[in-house]
Amino acid sequence: MGATDLAGTSCFATRLQKLMQHLKGCGGNLQQSRKEESLVKEGFVVKDAKESSEEGSDDLRLINKYTRRALQEDEVYIFNLVLCDNDLDRDFECFSVSALNKLQKLFLGKTGIFDHDPKGTNQMARIFFTEVVRGNEKKTHTGEDYYMLKAKAYMIKSEKNKDLILEIDGGIKKEVSVGCNVESCVCAICGANIKKSKCNHVKGKEYVKNGNKVLCYGILENPTDAYEWSFVAVPAQKRAGVVKGNRKIEETTLGSDVVEFQERFKSFDGNGAYLSKQCLDSIYSALEELEEVRELADAFKEELIKNVEGSYILSLPNLSLATIKSIVSKMTVLELQEFKKANERSLASGIYIQTARKDESNRPSNHKSFYI
Repeated sequence: MGATDLAGTSCFATRLQKLMQHLKGCGGNLQQSRKEESLVKEGFVVKDAKESSEEGSDDLRLINKYTRRALQEDEVYIFNLVLCDNDLDRDFECFSVSALNKLQKLFLGKTGIFDHDPKGTNQMARIFFTEVVRGNEKKTHTGEDYYMLKAKAYMIKSEKNKDLILEIDGGIKKEVSVGCNVESCVCAICGANIKKSKCNHVKGKEYVKNGNKVLCYGILENPTDAYEWSFVAVPAQKRAGVVKGNRKIEETTLGSDVVEFQERFKSFDGNGAYLSKQCLDSIYSALEELEEVRELADAFKEELIKNVEGSYILSLPNLSLATIKSIVSKMTVLELQEFKKANERSLASGIYIQTARKDESNRPSNHKSFYI
């Protein structure tokens, strides 16, 4: 590995490490990665319509499929959710309608928690009904019909849940986030599955396709599992954000996550920046892999410093060691390496550097010489 690579890697790792410390201080949640890539897509609680007694009876029948004993209507609190949709989110991704239909089945019976914290004490509700609904005259970013995955959830009316129910009714607890796994994220430009092989297109940028400017985005297809849904404080999307995370990194490069990292910090205003869980996990994983390289880079630079300091001591013996160290410490790796190479070229060409005294008798007869 060359000095330029080592120096750049060391500097990059240091900057990333400082960034990660800042993100952790701001509440960045770097959990241990799952083996599969997961999606965390946010939705919201919707205002309930008044239900008829028949609808209430049907809801209770569905709820009791998940209970150990038959619950009564006055024991449960029911609320409606929009889990996700087929419109574009801030990460320039969207679910296909077929993916929503599969998620409809996968989210049945899934538990509700807080902030994706899987502790059992955080369980507070469960989904008992789901459906994919077409939005009246609303269209997506591509002009297609808008579809959303709606759900009904229930929780037990208890002293413990009293305040939570009040917050839901008052609109305080409104945003929800769902975690799931999909097999494919298809590039809208070239059709490549960018989860398996990266293409040359960047989500969020426009490209010319068939003579027209087309926005690049990812289409989420073939969901294989639904993990849970959570109440969250800040959604990632305009309406239903996607926050990808828990991806096991397979390469030493950050890939498309670097693009997200760069784009997010272009608009950084000093008050904080939002990064997806996938981006955070990728940066964290890359930092671990870069740590060993950074140590190697530091050792390489230290060796260069010793070499250059030795050259200075030999060529300028009247210069104090403190001054030499001060000069060398300000050199970059490239400057240190250039000085080392210049010294090696001088020795190879037979140039004899003498600085102590002009004593011709001490000069080798077969060497050129010059004096400083």
